Amino acid sequence: MKKIILIQILSFLVAGTAYAQSATLYSVKGQQIENAKQKIAEVRQNAQETIKNVREFASSTRASTSVEIKGRRAEIKTAVQELVEQKIENRINQVKENALRDFDITVRNLNNLHLRISSRIEKLEASGTTSIVEPKNLLEIASSSIENVRIAVESFRTTDFSTSSIVLGGNLTQTTEKALTQPIKDKIKEIKNLIKDAHSALVDVVTSIVKGQAMGTTTTE
Repeated sequence: MKKIILIQILSFLVAGTAYAQSATLYSVKGQQIENAKQKIAEVRQNAQETIKNVREFASSTRASTSVEIKGRRAEIKTAVQELVEQKIENRINQVKENALRDFDITVRNLNNLHLRISSRIEKLEASGTTSIVEPKNLLEIASSSIENVRIAVESFRTTDFSTSSIVLGGNLTQTTEKALTQPIKDKIKEIKNLIKDAHSALVDVVTSIVKGQAMGTTTTE
C-alpha cells in the first residue's frame, strides 16, 4: 500500500515537473514570438520612414531640378534674343552706312550739277541771246529741292535707328524684326523721293534753257 502511495506521489511530482517545464517552454516561445513581432513592427516602421524620406528627397530633387531647368531655359532664351537683336542691329548699321555713302555722293552730284547749270544761265544772261527768266525761277525751285535733300540726309545721319531705341514686347520674331528695320527703310525711301524731286527740278531748268535757246529770244526779265 505504501509502495502504491509512493508511486503515485512520484508520478504526481514527475507530472508536475513536466508541466512546469512545458509551461516554461511555452512561456519562452511566447516571449520569442512577441519579440519577433516587435522586431517586425520596428522593421516595418523603419522601412516606411525610409520610403517616406526617399519620396520626400525625390520630390525635392524634382522641384529643384524643375526650377533649375526653367532658369536655364530663361537664360538660353535671353541669350538667343540678344544674339538676334545684335544681328538685326548690325544689319541696320550696315544699311545706314551704305545709305549715307550713297546719299553723300548724290548730294555732291546735285550741287555740282546745280553749279554748272547756274554758270550756264549766267553766261546766257551775259550774252543776252536767250531768255533766262524761266530758267532762273526754275533754278530757285531746284535749289530749294536740293536743300531739302541735304537737310534730310543730315537728319538721317544723326537719327538713332538702333534696336534699343525701339520698344517692343515679347520675343524677336519675323514680325518684330520687320518693325525694328522699318523706320530706317521708311527714312531711306523718303530721302530717295526728295532726291528724285531735286533731280526732276534740275531737269526742268535744263529743259527751259534748251527751249529758250531754240526760240532765240532775248528777254531777260
